[in-house]
Amino acid sequence: MIAPGKYRARCTGAQDAQWAKSQNGNTKLVLVFELLDGPYQGQRISWVGTFTDNTYERILDSLEYCGLTQGSSLDELQGIENNEVELDIIHEAGDNGKTYAHVKWINRANAGRIRFKEPMAPSEVKSNIREFDALWKSRSKGATTAPAAKRPVPKPASSATEADDDIPF
Repeated sequence: MIAPGKYRARCTGAQDAQWAKSQNGNTKLVLVFELLDGPYQGQRISWVGTFTDNTYERILDSLEYCGLTQGSSLDELQGIENNEVELDIIHEAGDNGKTYAHVKWINRANAGRIRFKEPMAPSEVKSNIREFDALWKSRSKGATTAPAAKRPVPKPASSATEADDDIPF
């Protein structure tokens, strides 16, 4: 079973989609996704979107994230496999009491992640981690504060000259 977490995935396409009615009479859409990396690469998981007054906007957003072509008909799901997305997978208990992996959300790929314009080179990362590891270890040995940062010492102000003696204050 796929562990809870966020996974890169792509919809397998309209050929694997299914439309159905819920017990309440709402329209449901099932899409199949293939995970793209990590320990579950290549595994597939289904997402079920149930259209209600409260959910249809988010479902349409999810379909757009997948690559559904603007202006196309939902019955064709044209382009639904075009984009990589991020699936938020959770575990839920089914009506039979068994636990299942469940796609809670389909999100835009890399949504909410910070991307630095100039990330550190791996050698810089290792160097900085060593420095911070040392600080962390010294803290766990009873030190309460990090060593003071080295700052330039300001030069003392120059003393008054004889010309300054004219000033009455």
